[in-house]
Amino acid sequence: MSIRPIAMRDAFLGRICDAMALDPAIYFTTADFGSPVLDRIRGQFPDRFANVGIAEQNLINVSAGLAIEGYKVFAYAIAPFITMRCFEQIRVNLALLSKVRSINVNLIGVGAGYSYVVSGPTHQCYEDLTVMRALPNVAVYSPSDHVAAAALFDPCLANASCGNLHDCWDHASGVLALTTVTSLPARFTSASPSGTRYSSSGIWPFIA
Repeated sequence: MSIRPIAMRDAFLGRICDAMALDPAIYFTTADFGSPVLDRIRGQFPDRFANVGIAEQNLINVSAGLAIEGYKVFAYAIAPFITMRCFEQIRVNLALLSKVRSINVNLIGVGAGYSYVVSGPTHQCYEDLTVMRALPNVAVYSPSDHVAAAALFDPCLANASCGNLHDCWDHASGVLALTTVTSLPARFTSASPSGTRYSSSGIWPFIA
């Protein structure tokens, strides 16, 4: 049986869109960024969709606030902007806050590594894994294809005691996921010396 490859980003966003039809507690935020699947989310669920503009720091603040009110939030922006431009907000309002409050915030970024090769270093992202692993209560996931990316949706939605971060590394077929989680099935994670849980390669959790 052959599987038609699709963008890992779209595979993950598609799972979110399908789930929003069943779960009114899912909310989607974005920092002036889009995709065809995102257009579908905005059209079908305008009351649970917010575009904060080119303001990634505010994206984190708004998403954290929604999560405190009980929403399961998925936020979306370009990878270097959603990891490094708003690092202080992630540290304080997600990583540290999740130690004392039950929150679920998923940050989805596009263009890790050299994906935006023509846009130069402002849009390229090489340090995101290292930067996010420095935070407490952060787990790093790196799915290998769109099947693995879609599979990440379930544990991220189920986790209600943290903030989560996902990062797409290829316009056509990439999602790199970094997620602050406190509990996932053992096959999805490995433990770092600090107690942070993460997948080092992104292949073995999903591919036999």
